[in-house]
Amino acid sequence: MIDPLLENKVILITGANHGIGAATAKAFAGQRAKVFISYFRGDCSLPEADLAAAKAAGVGGSGLYWANQQQ
Repeated sequence: MIDPLLENKVILITGANHGIGAATAKAFAGQRAKVFISYFRGDCSLPEADLAAAKAAGVGGSGLYWANQQQ
């Protein structure tokens, strides 16, 4: 059910590139709010080979986190 009080309201969400921020942005957009998102992605210090290995293994940790962020 769409909340008419949210329709055409402007929502600012910081940190919306993944996780709770991304889910929140999608939820507000689904309610027909106008969503403005921002996020910061820092440089990754891991070599590409390490990122690929972490993604292939699918095991949690900073390597998998950064591999998903670079995607």
